[in-house]
Amino acid sequence: MLTARLQQLLSGPDGHIPAQLQPLRDALALAERPRGILHWLKHSPNAALFASLAASGEPITHQRLDQLLPSRHLHYVRHTLVHLGALPGRDEELDRIPAWLDTVPDRPVGHVQMVRPYAHWHLPAASPTTRRPAEPGSFLRTRVLVALEFLTWLDEHGLDLGGLRQDRLDRWLDTGNTRTYAIRYFLSWTTGRGLTGKLTVPSIPRRSPAS
Repeated sequence: MLTARLQQLLSGPDGHIPAQLQPLRDALALAERPRGILHWLKHSPNAALFASLAASGEPITHQRLDQLLPSRHLHYVRHTLVHLGALPGRDEELDRIPAWLDTVPDRPVGHVQMVRPYAHWHLPAASPTTRRPAEPGSFLRTRVLVALEFLTWLDEHGLDLGGLRQDRLDRWLDTGNTRTYAIRYFLSWTTGRGLTGKLTVPSIPRRSPAS
């Protein structure tokens, strides 16, 4: 019964189980307690997600999974496929950043569109020849958020990124905090692409200890 149910649940439109799901089918078919697996197949949202991926008839890749709404069920499915060798491993913290950018609330579409290639520029996967070491995803999210905040500040003050002057940039830095200095990475990217002139973001000022 378990074998038949797995074949029914994991088959694609052509009636065959996709290659990416064969390791899952084999692992479940060898379970010591088939009744428990049958219950899981019937009631688990994770099993339902595996079934929907099979039914779509599309190749199951990281890129395909990235198009789905993020959830703990999606994380489980991806982790399982990587564990079984059906998908290659990857740095999830970094590779979630493009999808995360779409979820940042209350940001103008134009700002997001400008920052998106900047976010990809940071990702090693976007540039196989990069020599920069990988950095934690939380740091990259901060840099993206600071860039979005900076673009909003420019709009609020009637300023244009292309005409940005050093004194205006200094004003932004003076009114912020140490986090604000992360704008140096965005401006390095815009300057390298001719979107801004040469600008300088100094080192984070040291605070004198209280006497």
